[in-house]
Amino acid sequence: MTIPPEILSLVEQLNQQLDSIDEQANEGLAIAIQLLERFPNNARLIGLSANLGNILFFVYSFRNRIEGITERISGITASNNAIREAGEELSEIWGRVLECKIIVDRSVVVLKDLQ
Repeated sequence: MTIPPEILSLVEQLNQQLDSIDEQANEGLAIAIQLLERFPNNARLIGLSANLGNILFFVYSFRNRIEGITERISGITASNNAIREAGEELSEIWGRVLECKIIVDRSVVVLKDLQ
């Protein structure tokens, strides 16, 4: 059984969001590093940079999970139940990705304001 177009579309959207989050988090980390050079003991900067580092870890983890899910259901023997479960798991990841996006957006805004 082939992967349904709805799931392929969700995977594509997830990957686009993860790319965007990755880019923003790296931008934020670059700003945080510059600020930490001037204010090395600033707890807020340390916390923001830690949050962004965690987000990058989550992006990496989500990408691996998405890849595993698509591999699991791309086989000829994938059942309807396996495809349904994959859709549910991808939907759960979507919610977490949106949470990460919000955190990154807020963190980068704060860091840009501190520049």
